[in-house]
Amino acid sequence: MFILISLSFSLLALVLIATPLQKYRVMFAWLFFFIGPLLTYFDLIGVLTGFNSSDFNQYLFGITFYTLYISYQISKQKEISEINPIKFIFSVINPLYYFTGPIPIYSLINNNRFRLKRIIKIFNIVHSDLILGIFFACILAPSISYYLFLKSSQNIIDIVLFGLFFEFFVYFNFAGYSMIAWALMRIIGVRAPRNFKQPFGSTSIIEYWQRWHISLSLILKELFYKNLRPIFGLYISVFFVFMASAMWHGISLNFILWGFFHSTFWCITNYLNKFNLKIINYFLMVICIIIGRVIFSELDWIILSSKMSVIIEFSKWNSNSNFLILDLTRRDNINLLFIIIIISWEILSPRLGFLRTNYNHFRTPFVSSIILLYTVFAFTGLNLEPIYGNR
Repeated sequence: MFILISLSFSLLALVLIATPLQKYRVMFAWLFFFIGPLLTYFDLIGVLTGFNSSDFNQYLFGITFYTLYISYQISKQKEISEINPIKFIFSVINPLYYFTGPIPIYSLINNNRFRLKRIIKIFNIVHSDLILGIFFACILAPSISYYLFLKSSQNIIDIVLFGLFFEFFVYFNFAGYSMIAWALMRIIGVRAPRNFKQPFGSTSIIEYWQRWHISLSLILKELFYKNLRPIFGLYISVFFVFMASAMWHGISLNFILWGFFHSTFWCITNYLNKFNLKIINYFLMVICIIIGRVIFSELDWIILSSKMSVIIEFSKWNSNSNFLILDLTRRDNINLLFIIIIISWEILSPRLGFLRTNYNHFRTPFVSSIILLYTVFAFTGLNLEPIYGNR
């Protein structure tokens, strides 16, 4: 069914771009972009909180991804008008990125790339990404998921720890599946940006968003920022970009607050950059990430309001945390040690003078072999779905 619907949308896009109404392509691009948010508003597809990835409509499988891709291509008029409509259609119905991204915004499938020798050559290049992606998504992320029971607590320590653990959970799950999808797309000849570039090594929330879900950021920049900046200026344009991102995840009160929250911190950080206040910007980034994740995760507005009240009011703080009641296995503790090493290396490596090589130090034959051996040893099955689901 998803092929039929995605094919219909791709044909509609071809018709729109070929008509005299081509000058309204930005409006058409926005129309396709907001299909996903409207479907969440009418409860036809789930909202992306990270806790309801299995809540999707089988008839609308992948719709938020391929409508987003179509909106970008209409805005750019790249693949549709300059390459080949047939290739555009095949790219729209490509199911690889419907689970987690990245969205292949660079170029489409080239039929000449399906030669066996080339596939083997590319596989030899990207196999380490497959190994690392499986390690992230199937080994490390499940070990963090045990701590997500803290979501139900309204203790200040638990709220902060939940925001931190949930951020790491989303990262290892999302980045892991993105690496797998990226590698598979490269093997079949589809180019796509890497979705993550060591975001925890960032020094501000601005840099963080330049390194997180990069394919979505590039599309939002093309669709909204470039069109709104000349009219409204920097800060209002950034506000609209974050609100558009929030609505793409789902039209709900928590995401409206999430978009307002992140856009505000982005603008404050941009202003403080004039004074070179790096320590303050770093502190603001940590606050924004942790509290932003708490907002991101909670659809129940009453519970979210209560948690925000606990964070803001010092009188509600207490030390009765539930954090220590969890008893993990030795294997999970080893996995957590790997997580600490990876996150610590992300944070410290640029400060120690190392270039951000996006885990190239984990892709060497020796390290990659160790990761593969441990992944095989620790693998217990695909027991954790992509947090972005199939919507």
